[in-house]
Amino acid sequence: MQHPLLDTTVGVSSSGSIIFLQEILRLLSIEMPQDLEGIELVYLRKEFERLKQLVHKMRSSALYIGTIRLEQVCQSLENLLSDPMAQEKEVSRLYQQFHLIVEQTLRTIQGWLHDKKIS
Repeated sequence: MQHPLLDTTVGVSSSGSIIFLQEILRLLSIEMPQDLEGIELVYLRKEFERLKQLVHKMRSSALYIGTIRLEQVCQSLENLLSDPMAQEKEVSRLYQQFHLIVEQTLRTIQGWLHDKKIS
């Protein structure tokens, strides 16, 4: 079973209120594209230790706001980047999956905010 891109029940439970979750998601919808751009540059430079730090930061946010699939792919990528025996091909494959899930999550957040009339 594939986990949801956004589980607002988890997000409300973690953040304490729907109002606070809405504000966090609104801010995240602004910051996530910039974060992803920075992560992409680090990935292309093959700065894998820095990449691991940035993915960890994104995972922490994902866990807090109910973006379960993003949290899981971040954890998987972070674990792989921690493995000194990891092959660059494995990192590349998982990074592509991570990138796709970040984009899907962002679209899901933006759609949810639009449906709630929050901009």
